[in-house]
Amino acid sequence: NELRQKYNSYAVLITFDCGKGNVIHMISHFYLQRSETRGERHKMSSEQFAMDMNASEGIKAKAKKMSHLNYAQAQSSATSSAFIYNQLAERMKKKSSNN
Repeated sequence: NELRQKYNSYAVLITFDCGKGNVIHMISHFYLQRSETRGERHKMSSEQFAMDMNASEGIKAKAKKMSHLNYAQAQSSATSSAFIYNQLAERMKKKSSNN
């Protein structure tokens, strides 16, 4: 609740320039950012997750090669990536509307 009270969000994303690149740092408490395998579905393969998400054939092929990842890990990664992408897109949108 501390992040929610201070920043009106359960996660805070900060970006800043560093050298020739840009650093993205996220702090959050959303489900402790872990991938638990609570049920049989989460123990399934990352390839199954790709199929369930109707991913492209290229993504399905990559998921098949990553047999060490389970469904829960792939799902957690996809969720976190989508969150970061959406936050960056929102930041860029606000930045361009301020110019």
